[in-house]
Amino acid sequence: MRRLLVLVVALALGAVVAGGASAAPARGFAQGVGEFGFLDIEQPGQFAFSAHATDADGSAQGHMRVQDLFGSGEDIQARVRCLAVRGNVAVVGAEPLMVPPSGAHAIYLAVQDNGGGDLVTAVATVAPVTPASCASVLTFAVPNVPVEGHVIVRDA
Repeated sequence: MRRLLVLVVALALGAVVAGGASAAPARGFAQGVGEFGFLDIEQPGQFAFSAHATDADGSAQGHMRVQDLFGSGEDIQARVRCLAVRGNVAVVGAEPLMVPPSGAHAIYLAVQDNGGGDLVTAVATVAPVTPASCASVLTFAVPNVPVEGHVIVRDA
């Protein structure tokens, strides 16, 4: 009986240690493609992205391409670094593979999946992308520009 008790305690301790060492599960994904216009800019901007959470801290991986953001004429390809998802709204943050003439070191797309009639807004900044930065942008960036295309957001 004593051996059985020692074995059960050892197994329980092993499970606690193993469980504590595992990483928190990743949450959510977002993807989309389309065109969007800002204010009175004649040429609509275009975007395509796919972002998948890799950790619960907001880290993510994927790709993003944004063309003619804010009428700039720039074609920016970027590596996704963070993702924050709340319900049907997501913020995807990416670092350009090459810093564009505008000097943007980070591009954020805030998107809203409405199952049709999706919305987007964009934020460009010189600050670096971090997992926490997507969560921060999620607090103030309101997707409010209609998308000609489609966006999918899943809060896993």
